[in-house]
Amino acid sequence: IDGFNAETTKYDPRLPWCDDFAMRQGELTIWAGINGHGKSALLSYVALSAMAAGERFCIASMELSPKRQLMRMARQATGVFEPSPTDIDSFCKWTDGRLWLYNQQGMVERSRIIALGNYVSSEIQCTHLIIDSLLKCGLAEDDYNGQKTFVDELFALSKDTGLHVHLVHHMRKGKSEHDIPDKHDTKGSGAIVDQTDNLIVCWHNKRKAEKLMEDPYDTEAKQEPDYLALVKKQRNGEWEGAIKLWSHKPSLQFHGSDNARPVRWVDFV
Repeated sequence: IDGFNAETTKYDPRLPWCDDFAMRQGELTIWAGINGHGKSALLSYVALSAMAAGERFCIASMELSPKRQLMRMARQATGVFEPSPTDIDSFCKWTDGRLWLYNQQGMVERSRIIALGNYVSSEIQCTHLIIDSLLKCGLAEDDYNGQKTFVDELFALSKDTGLHVHLVHHMRKGKSEHDIPDKHDTKGSGAIVDQTDNLIVCWHNKRKAEKLMEDPYDTEAKQEPDYLALVKKQRNGEWEGAIKLWSHKPSLQFHGSDNARPVRWVDFV
């Protein structure tokens, strides 16, 4: 009965462009995509929108230094290419109590990542943990058993702590970058997708940019989305599908329409 009672059910944050996908407590979501197709930037923007709704994030990026991570998020949070000193101060104050960064680049032992998740959940009361990426967690590309075991450990971590764990993972490049990948194109063990609660595939429409370079007045190309976020799996939801996204390059923001204006997340509490 409690499961159907809205008054006893916590509202789970949604994606900023789609109410049909919920980031539920105690779930594992894999964000997959070809290298250079915007996985980390998209996930950073999703984190900001959820932080505006009261969620608390820890980001463990072994590929991006905290300085670079904060610079990107400051642009996304303020909606401008070069935030003013006042904007930066507002961003830093806004992230207090909302955002923590794990500072280590390169390979990190998977046991340390699990320990990090337990710590930020119990000591800081974070609700989300972002891990960028799977192949930076001390696992070789061909270590399928190790990958399967680690994803299973992350799945257990999410269930034990209530964290929503976001794991960035790479996909194989097909015959062409212009081909939209499917869930079966993820690198490594097939058990990775089997074990996760949710799978979102990120794809950058690079062919659109090429068309516009050839013909800046190509109206059909202008109407195409810049990115797709493809919800390929949602274990506890009823919707799967494609989310069309347009990028606002100065702010690194992503919007659900081509005429949307930049959002100032720092103004949302």
